[in-house]
Amino acid sequence: AIPSDVIRLDISIYIHAEFARIKHAYHVNGIWPCEEDVDRLKELTNTLFIFISTAVKYVDDPVENNPVNRLRILLHEDTTTHLPEHTQSPFARLDTLYLEVLRTAFPRMPSPQMMASIKMVLGSVVLLRDQLAPKDLEGLLKLEHRTIRRTLQRFHSLLVIPKDDQGIIHIIHPSFPDFLMDPLRCTNTAFLVNP
Repeated sequence: AIPSDVIRLDISIYIHAEFARIKHAYHVNGIWPCEEDVDRLKELTNTLFIFISTAVKYVDDPVENNPVNRLRILLHEDTTTHLPEHTQSPFARLDTLYLEVLRTAFPRMPSPQMMASIKMVLGSVVLLRDQLAPKDLEGLLKLEHRTIRRTLQRFHSLLVIPKDDQGIIHIIHPSFPDFLMDPLRCTNTAFLVNP
């Protein structure tokens, strides 16, 4: 096992490098993030590299195009109301982040038809043993062309969506399907996947 102080150092280096890249890419002025925010990120990460990796993708959302606001939401809104009941779990903070990503992807609940489409597509992605290209998944589910991209575009911090129809959809971390299928972890039942 890697010592926790080595993991913390790696996470610190990663945070500084990624936020410098985001700051440059979005032309953020001034000192950002402040040291207090960096310290809070380190505290939330608690040696789970997947947490900081997902948090960076959440902040660096090209659809939202506002990393300063995304970081503020992640660090300063009261997310304790979204904490799953099993807060002793090693994934409690990660589950909270997953819930926040889902909540901000859809701040207003989509129509029942759209929610059914989201659950069908997301459920298919997390349940398939073999990952598929968007066009192949559309064929399997008998969906119109580009439906998969439209449906999954807000999940880029959780899934890798290929730029073309030949690439494969990848789940970034294996804990995400586990999260979506566990009602104790995914407390937002709108996104809960029943295998």
